[in-house]
Amino acid sequence: MENCRCGELIEGKAFDVEIRGGIKTWDKVVVTEKVRGKSIRCRTSVEGGKWIGKLLCQVSQGETKTRSSFRYADVNQKLVGTVLENSWGLFLQILSNLNGGGQRMKCLCIPAGVSLKGWANLGAKTRVLMEIRQNIVRQLPLSQGPVPTISRNEGLKGSYADVCGGGKNGNRVVVQSRSPTLCNSWWATAVICSSSNPNPDWMWVKAKVDGIFEQVEMKEIEGGQRLFFFRSEEDRLRVLNMPPLRNWDGYFTFRRWTPITGSMRFNAESKIDVVVAFGGIPYHLRAQISVGSSGKEVWK
Repeated sequence: MENCRCGELIEGKAFDVEIRGGIKTWDKVVVTEKVRGKSIRCRTSVEGGKWIGKLLCQVSQGETKTRSSFRYADVNQKLVGTVLENSWGLFLQILSNLNGGGQRMKCLCIPAGVSLKGWANLGAKTRVLMEIRQNIVRQLPLSQGPVPTISRNEGLKGSYADVCGGGKNGNRVVVQSRSPTLCNSWWATAVICSSSNPNPDWMWVKAKVDGIFEQVEMKEIEGGQRLFFFRSEEDRLRVLNMPPLRNWDGYFTFRRWTPITGSMRFNAESKIDVVVAFGGIPYHLRAQISVGSSGKEVWK
């Protein structure tokens, strides 16, 4: 597999990001800083390269305070990015330290550039390069489009730190379930039906109920009983006031459903599918380990 690279010239410094395709070890990505004939090389993983690209895009929004630090860690190394400022202006310092020692700590200093465009351009190019690597692994066709531009989120006010601090414009976590849940309002229209016969003809009962009421749904619950869902609470009250339903096998009685009187029988085909959407996550934290930790907090 061929090597892929991108670069950016920022305030007299040349930065080169390369993915070494033929390397089988974890450190496939090399970030090189070149200035006045000297160079500093920082090795990291593809995930580490993604983190650097996302962090550059995040700080290029101009809402990150100086001395703010961000961390990335995996089984091989730790990366720490800090926004600093000196007489030359803003720059992003990235420290790389391998776990277990064996190598001196590497330090990259990436200037912000005019109107923070240095960070934005290098971050966007790095992100595209990491995605190209991912597409090559998946053997998907590559897009030859231009490097995407980074812009502010329209309509959103305040920084990510403000949102975490309880600002008025904080994002909500939205949870959507595609299966029945106990808190749904239509449980108020549920009725339990029991039979005096151990082997009742439930399809006969369903046909009788359908002959009087519209849009009735029947589900099996524990104890061989049936749970009927009616269209409205008025229909439920109406069936509760009716006399028992009788046939040649015995009789059927209806009573009000409560959470402790029975539960629906579980089957693999009706498993609960839940979609969780997290809003307001900054670029540098959009990684599997960060989202996984947030998901665990939600389901505690």
